Amino acid sequence: MSKKKITLEEKILKLEELASKVENGELSINEIITVHKESTRLINECKEEILQIENEIINNNTKK
Repeated sequence: MSKKKITLEEKILKLEELASKVENGELSINEIITVHKESTRLINECKEEILQIENEIINNNTKK
């Protein structure tokens, strides 16, 4: 089964959801650790995607 690629916006919404769960005290310590790992992965993916977008913008502007 292949995973559907989620958009940058969906990743940000997921990060907000995870942060809300931690802030509301809904999670056990083990769940917090899991959420931290998932959040770190999502943040890194967002950073990479944003850098790619920035590079595309820079490259498009320098071609004019």
